[in-house]
Amino acid sequence: MSLRTIIFVLILGALVLTIGSMAIAYLLMIGQVEKLFPNSSAVQAVDSLKLLFIQYSSILLAFITVIATIAFLILSRYIVEPVQDMVTAIQAFADRSERIDVAEFRDAPVEVAELAKVFNDFTIKVDDAHARDVEVSRMKSDFIS
Repeated sequence: MSLRTIIFVLILGALVLTIGSMAIAYLLMIGQVEKLFPNSSAVQAVDSLKLLFIQYSSILLAFITVIATIAFLILSRYIVEPVQDMVTAIQAFADRSERIDVAEFRDAPVEVAELAKVFNDFTIKVDDAHARDVEVSRMKSDFIS
């Protein structure tokens, strides 16, 4: 499961919980209002309170949806994209021994930026070790011949 999918599922879960809590609050409110106004003359008051609750719930749901969308975009940009760049660099290094410097992620979380720096240092050290091994092998070949 990708990180974007996890973020999406978490935000969707928060929206479902919000809708569920609004539905429960609505049902509780209806019961309380009917107890307060038991006669049929108060039906208009109950209906207007129901309409008011539905309007406020709709506004709240729209607000939460906007906040959730913004959170998804921010998390996607600052976490998922840097990790995808590092995966591409790691695959290139593993498959073709091609060293791709991972850019510094200034806006990413500290852990992601540190991971990119450590990866760049790691590839430099592996390239240096490989160059030393090649040089030692060349010197052994020259010595034997």
